Formats: sequence, structure tokens, C-alpha cells
Amino acid sequence: QDNSILVEKDTGRRYWFDEATAVTLSDDFSSDNWTDVGSNGVTGGHLQLNPFLNGTDNTTYRAITALSDSAFVMRFSFTPVYTGHSSGNSSQIVWFGLASGTGNSASTQNWVILGIEGWTTAERKLGGYAINNGTAVSQFPSSSNFMSFTSGTTYYCQITRDVDDFTFNIYSDSAYSTQVGTVTRTVSGITGLDTLVGTNWIISKSND
Repeated sequence: QDNSILVEKDTGRRYWFDEATAVTLSDDFSSDNWTDVGSNGVTGGHLQLNPFLNGTDNTTYRAITALSDSAFVMRFSFTPVYTGHSSGNSSQIVWFGLASGTGNSASTQNWVILGIEGWTTAERKLGGYAINNGTAVSQFPSSSNFMSFTSGTTYYCQITRDVDDFTFNIYSDSAYSTQVGTVTRTVSGITGLDTLVGTNWIISKSND
């Protein structure tokens, strides 16, 4: 029971139960509550993000109650599918996570976001990004990638904030128990995260 104390008679140990933190938002994509700038958005019960490389902005976003500037947990599942390039020398990249505004990947706003990058069949990576106002997510280096992904496999991401530490944990199961990748980014000055956003790399290349 919340706000109660349990004392073990044999050990004298005391356990205090606090009230659970309310969930800020849960979305099963059964209806479309997102704003779509371009071609990405809710379809068929999921949020679809395509890494168009045709120079167009295909950002989709949803406003939420601003999260704490010191602690939160965000969870979501995702299934990256790599379709390959026809030619060219640029990766296909989409990002999904939190931002301090509704701007696209070229915007200099606060970001805490997972990047999904496809370069070749052998080079498919996930990256964890925590960026304050000084840099657009599209300018962040691929060195932020921390693990490979298998095309068509569903993963489960948990992003945890502890003041200036942002930990990205990737799991292979919906119970979030089998961890397959992790990275922690330490960045100060990230405030006002009030938007869920999915966005693409806005660049025009031949490998659309």
C-alpha cells in the first residue's frame, strides 16, 4: 500500500512504499494524435518513420506535458527495417524521442533521442543522442552509435534521465529484462522536453 511502512519482525528491516509516479503519456497508435509535416506518421496501428533522402522534411510530433528536468523514464518498442540503397554515399537515418520543440532534425533545440542508421547491409546502427540547444541532431556524429541492429527485429528501448545522465538501454523482450545494448550520455543544460518527435535526415541524395 502506498505511503505505508513495513517492518520485518525477524530482521527489523523497514520498507517504505511511496506513491507510484503517474504515467505522463501512453500511446498505442490506435488513433492518430500526431502532427505530420510530411509523409511520416501513424498508420496501421504504429508510427511509421521513413528515412527519405529526397530533401524533404518528414517530421511527425506530438505535444506532451513537459517532463521533469532531472528525472524521467521513457519506454517504447520499435522495429527497424533496412531496405537498402540504390547508390550514393549517405546513410539513411531516422530519429525518435524527445525534444524541446516541434522542429525537425536541423533545428537547434534540446534533444534526447534514439537514432536509427542504415548504411549498408553490414552497417546498421543505433545511436543515443542527448543534445542541448547548440547543435542540431542532424549534425551529430555517427560515433554516437553504440550497437548494431538486425533488420525486421523488434527492440524495446528505455531512456532514463538522472539529472545530466541520459541512459539508453535496448532490450530484446517486452518485459525489458534481456538487455542487448546500452550507453549513457552526460550532457548539462537540457530542459523543457515537451514534445515526442520522429524526424528524418533532411538531405537530398541519390539513395532515396
